[in-house]
Amino acid sequence: MNRKQALTLGAVGLSAVLAGSLVFAQEAAPGNKHILIICGTENNIYTACTSIDDIWLRNHLRLDMGHRVTMIPHNADAAEMLAAADAADLVIIPESVTSGQVGRKVVSTTTPIIQMESFLQDEFGFVNPAAPTVDPGTPDGVTARQMEDAWELLADIGLNIDIDFEVPAAPAGADAAAIAALTEDAYEAAVEAAIEAAAAAVEKPLFGAIANVTDLVIVDPTHPLAAGLSGRVTVYPIPAEMNWAMAETLAPGVHVVATLSDYPDAATIYFIPEGGELFDGTPAPGLRITLFVENSNAIGTHHRMTEDGHRLFDAAVNWALSQGSGM
Repeated sequence: MNRKQALTLGAVGLSAVLAGSLVFAQEAAPGNKHILIICGTENNIYTACTSIDDIWLRNHLRLDMGHRVTMIPHNADAAEMLAAADAADLVIIPESVTSGQVGRKVVSTTTPIIQMESFLQDEFGFVNPAAPTVDPGTPDGVTARQMEDAWELLADIGLNIDIDFEVPAAPAGADAAAIAALTEDAYEAAVEAAIEAAAAAVEKPLFGAIANVTDLVIVDPTHPLAAGLSGRVTVYPIPAEMNWAMAETLAPGVHVVATLSDYPDAATIYFIPEGGELFDGTPAPGLRITLFVENSNAIGTHHRMTEDGHRLFDAAVNWALSQGSGM
């Protein structure tokens, strides 16, 4: 997480979420594996590891799935964090972290990792670290329409942008109104051309987070990470953000399981197996999984996913704990 708008959450709302998780106390699933959660502050909204999503994750893994959970803040010492990762059966990194705080502290662990912070994709070697990013935004990058809207907003508040243009010669006998119309048409054509050229010159992002989406598309329904689902799947009941990375920037060892619903080349569930080739050509020290779930700061995302969204998350946990067998 690099940037988001802070929201205010009342204590009553937090209590309701935490109480909701506890009703599963008698339904713990077999497991008893040791899971380490590396957690953050949700852009300084919470004390580290106390956000709604972080507490929900801890309770779900403990109470619903029957595992032992340890939590460590994203700003922990590198040696301490790596030792904790090495001692665990699985590491989970939710999007409450700040990517710069986690950095490369645990990239060398052989323990399987599920990570959900879009801007750790480069630190883990999943994507080209030099690729342009966006937070949030689409793989389309800045469009001509967006630039046109911005131009109009500036004009509405009286800020004009100087632009050179030529006015065609007026026909003989043209009056002042005709000449003014000809000038206006020439100006609008010049503005349109300038906007199109500027949009074409902007480098399109190759990984990041996208806002206001609800669905993804399973492209490999045979893989355990697909949780038995196929095709278009609704994972959020209301629009929220998802992590993504374009195919052209992914490491050679990446296997894509799901993509964004409107962008078939944008991976949103993918993995690299142990030994798989990272972007720099080195082998992955252990299984690495990237999931779509992008936290929504104060109100959280995990506890608000659909049943299918939860199926996908649980499938990732279960498969990672099996060390990626059956790939």
